[in-house]
Amino acid sequence: MDFIRRLLQGKVPPPNGEPLDAFPINFPNSTPRAVRVPEQTDPDRIIHALQLSTPTPTIFLSAGAAQMDTKSMILTRSLIEDGLVRFINDQRITLIDGGTNAGAMVLIGIARQRRNYTFPLIGVAPDKMVTYPGHPTAEGEPQPTTDLDAFHSHFVLTGGDDFGAESETIFELAYALTGRGNRKRLVIILNGGGIVKQEAYRSATREPRFPLLVLEGSGRFADELADSRKTGSTDPQIQAILDQGIVHFLPVKAGADNLYRWLENFFRTN
Repeated sequence: MDFIRRLLQGKVPPPNGEPLDAFPINFPNSTPRAVRVPEQTDPDRIIHALQLSTPTPTIFLSAGAAQMDTKSMILTRSLIEDGLVRFINDQRITLIDGGTNAGAMVLIGIARQRRNYTFPLIGVAPDKMVTYPGHPTAEGEPQPTTDLDAFHSHFVLTGGDDFGAESETIFELAYALTGRGNRKRLVIILNGGGIVKQEAYRSATREPRFPLLVLEGSGRFADELADSRKTGSTDPQIQAILDQGIVHFLPVKAGADNLYRWLENFFRTN
């Protein structure tokens, strides 16, 4: 009976591949569960190692990190905390982001911790690029300087030598978490630079495609994409996102309640 219960919850290892070894990260005030994975790892193995339940509606927040300025963080804080994070917790949705202690990710983590929310918050980042308690560093390798956010509940630490190497793992994991055929998945674009642009392009042009919600007014790439909707773009990737993607726009100034209602309608009708 226990096997059947775990099977229904999506917590039985897949038939191909040994289970991955998960470990705790011992931050001073939290102990998230983490797993290190090479590139092109079967996402079902990650789900099993982190003891995540499936299928579950899933949002990937593709957002500005260290280059997101203070003004943009202040402007979007209420939208994130009172709109996005409140909705995710109310509806028991899984959220995936970059997991670092910077930009929109730290706002998400702080909101989750301060409100005692319990929704799964999965940070995915290249292991070589981040630091955390107990992080092993190979001899001769430079010590990473980007901290993980202590208030995430889970981490997937991928292969790769730079930020952006984790992106495909994120998409594969998000798709697997939703049950693959399920349509209850969404990418939210907030601020961002070159990596966010590449993730938006992948969402719009490669299968499985992910609908995009662009938070207009959050700065940088999100605003560039919103402006291009009105004027067109000479950038072929931006134009491809607009032409091939399922792209929605919501102004930051619409406020947290409108974002909550937009998300509620999206997940009710998809």
